[in-house]
Amino acid sequence: MTSQEHFWRPWLQRADAPLFWLVWLGQYIPRVPGILGLVGAGLVVAFFVIAGAVPTVPPADWGPGDLARVGTALFFSLSIGLLLELGSRLFPMAARELSALAPLLSMDEQLHQSLITALSRYPVGRLLTMSLIGTLVGLLHATLLGHWAWSDGHGSARWPLGLATLLIWVLMFQIASVLIHNAALFSALGRHALRVDLLNAHRLLPFGRAALRPTLFLLGLQALYPLTLLGGADTSPFVWLGFVASLGVVTWLFLTPMAGVRHTLVDARQLCLHQLDLQIAQVLERLLSSAEPDTHALQRLQALVVIRNELRTVNTWPVGSALLRRILLYGIIPPAGWTLAALVEVAVESLL
Repeated sequence: MTSQEHFWRPWLQRADAPLFWLVWLGQYIPRVPGILGLVGAGLVVAFFVIAGAVPTVPPADWGPGDLARVGTALFFSLSIGLLLELGSRLFPMAARELSALAPLLSMDEQLHQSLITALSRYPVGRLLTMSLIGTLVGLLHATLLGHWAWSDGHGSARWPLGLATLLIWVLMFQIASVLIHNAALFSALGRHALRVDLLNAHRLLPFGRAALRPTLFLLGLQALYPLTLLGGADTSPFVWLGFVASLGVVTWLFLTPMAGVRHTLVDARQLCLHQLDLQIAQVLERLLSSAEPDTHALQRLQALVVIRNELRTVNTWPVGSALLRRILLYGIIPPAGWTLAALVEVAVESLL
């Protein structure tokens, strides 16, 4: 193993691991965006109906708390569906972004292809470890919420909520562990393998897209939390443990893939500006010490100043204006979810 391969060993070891199970599953379903998530959400809804966790009578016949039970069921079904969709789509998308960076990375093609392959794979041992941790956290969370009770006292089963809570935590730990490791790879690539071209920084946008996509999905997950408040579904503060955890993951996944390239760009820009300042000082000294006008030196001075001004405006974050607009748009997703939940509750209560 070469020294370069040794540095990338933590990710190269994944290249020979099995495909992440959701990526593998995605190969055997129709290639229609959202289909896996919709199927997963539908199965969870069917489970809740069969288990008696939601009302099966028309809304006009709902009793106290039925709206809350429907809101909770929607939260769990949509959350699980979104996580399934996230796990099946994000890793192949990250592989495409890494492929697009090939001309900018100082590594041989074989190493580059191995890293691309690794993005969609994960060792079974690590996955089982994350599943175990997720199971323990899920059991604790469901217990704190009282989800293991057989009934809620109003004729509806409560234990299905415990199983759904457990499943969400297991999926979260599995998917987040792969996303975090992939984000660390993009950060390392930006810091240690990037060939910098400061005047063509737009070519670094794959780093920004690799950071933005997981953020979008997890913001969508956070936008579902207001469903747990419909009809006063559950006012326990323990409901928000998942929200806080996913918020931390969102922040980490957004900043990490861009951290390495930003560090490299900042260093490269500072070095170039320092060198330009030295050259400008030399040309100025030549002009001031010359008794006769030096047209060539003056033109060189003007060119150096233009280049320096251009470099000072280089964006050291790998995001363009389009990505910035999308970031601002996605930032309103959680508040929009809260507003929609409030409108739904008002509408249903007015019908009842």
